[in-house]
Amino acid sequence: MMYHSVAHLLDGREGALCVCEYEGNDMSSQQIEAENLGPIEHVKFSIEGPGVTVLVAPNGTGKSILLDAVASAARGKGKLPLRDRTKRGSVSAFGCNITIGASTRYTGQFEVQHIEGRFDLATLVDPQIKSPVAADKARIKALVMLTGVEADRALFERHQAFTDFTEVVPYDATTTDDLVDMASRVKQKYDAAALLAERAAVHQRGQAASLKTDMDLSVEHDAVVLRQAYDAAHDRVVQLKHQQAAADQYARRIATAKSVLQNGSQHTIRDSIRDARTSIEDNEQNIAKTRAEKDAVAAQIAELQQRQAELVAHEQSLASKNYGLKQQIGVCERQLEELAVAERAVAAVFSPPPSDEEMAQAVAAEAAAAAQMERGHRVREAIEKEQRAASYRTEAEKLEQKAARYRDAAKATDEVLSLSIDCKHLRVESDGDSARLVTDTARGPGVAYHELSEGERWKVAIDIGADQVGKGGLLVISQVGWEGIDGRNRRLIHDHAVQREVYILTAEAASDPDARREIVAQTLTTHREQSDTQQVAVPAKNTTPTKQPAVIVNRDEMLSDADDIPF
Repeated sequence: MMYHSVAHLLDGREGALCVCEYEGNDMSSQQIEAENLGPIEHVKFSIEGPGVTVLVAPNGTGKSILLDAVASAARGKGKLPLRDRTKRGSVSAFGCNITIGASTRYTGQFEVQHIEGRFDLATLVDPQIKSPVAADKARIKALVMLTGVEADRALFERHQAFTDFTEVVPYDATTTDDLVDMASRVKQKYDAAALLAERAAVHQRGQAASLKTDMDLSVEHDAVVLRQAYDAAHDRVVQLKHQQAAADQYARRIATAKSVLQNGSQHTIRDSIRDARTSIEDNEQNIAKTRAEKDAVAAQIAELQQRQAELVAHEQSLASKNYGLKQQIGVCERQLEELAVAERAVAAVFSPPPSDEEMAQAVAAEAAAAAQMERGHRVREAIEKEQRAASYRTEAEKLEQKAARYRDAAKATDEVLSLSIDCKHLRVESDGDSARLVTDTARGPGVAYHELSEGERWKVAIDIGADQVGKGGLLVISQVGWEGIDGRNRRLIHDHAVQREVYILTAEAASDPDARREIVAQTLTTHREQSDTQQVAVPAKNTTPTKQPAVIVNRDEMLSDADDIPF
């Protein structure tokens, strides 16, 4: 017989549930037998039909170990405890034989595909977390694990909201095998990127505001035009200043010429020059004669030193006179030049100086042109600032759009989760800040899963498990998980499992403290079956359960026909 199983165990957590799927196998009656398993010496029972089968026994009798053995059979792996002082044990379930000894061996045609993870259907119903947001996060993890979705950053890269995924989310941020954790990291990265973009946008707008100006930008501000106007005004001022300076210089020259003309005549000066030149010629003749005599007496130096000294002194005196006469000639020549200039100045056309009003107007025009140049400079600066401000505003708008896109992408992580899970009973939606699990009920679409009653949540959980295992599949719930469910919801779980044609195996402690330390399999009856028969069959004490165990139902768990089922 060929089997196919999908097993899911909560690792070290109460409320564990194992899911086993069997294709092509009629499970109208499945026998389970264990020997020398933990505290169990021998137990044998059958799972009779869809619904809940409860292993009832006092604590410490091995109920949870037996559930683990069934799960191990489903997974085809795991280590089981051997009963003390025994060398060999065994478990037989669903066509798989497990031999327990120094090592645990599995034989039989039992194909297994194990969903690794810590979460299960019980986590969907009640993850034991007070915060609804944190509880939904745990539920989403359970849903991801149960539906077998693998964490892959390609799930986000392929989504249209994450066009710049590699830019925002580095590869090391997605190195996790937990899809919910990966989605949370992606959301954090996009939220962080959005915050940075928003802050940058605020900075850009602040820069734009700081460049705002009240100056009239419509006035003439072209630097070339204003420079030309100023140069023209300045040239006019320079021209008038030159004209004034020329007039002043002309006046001074006229005054000097008049003074020269009053103090002497040209004839007197020329006579003085002529006399001086005659004296120079005479002196030069005397110098030549003296030099000749000096040369003549050179041989008689020793005897004529006194005469030589007199002649040298006489020579120097004559040279000094000549120097003075030459200086006098230079002065006279300069005076002649000044007279010539004065005569030309007197003969030249007179250029009158500018009037005070004309000069004041020119200076005022120059000052106005300079002021216009300065204002034009300020206007150009203001226009440049406005252009920069516009650039800042444009950049701010781009950053704000990017931030909005990042915020939308952060929210889209919930959509990726929902699309990846592909569960028809639950989906992931965002409440604006967090990923939440919602479902559609008679109350309307998008009802928060955590707001459903416990029975309604179990109904959805069983539907999800039934979808995973298919018709005739097995769901295993741990003892603590089962004991945390009230009697009304236990009945509802059983009825819904019967409706979905799946089998649930669980355990609970015997209510009778004097009960024998043996495991008894009890199959719950449906609500209709219980209404039709009030007899409750109890197996005889001190007997080992047979292949066809009796059906035992705790009376305090029974519901009346008037009780409503919230499905």
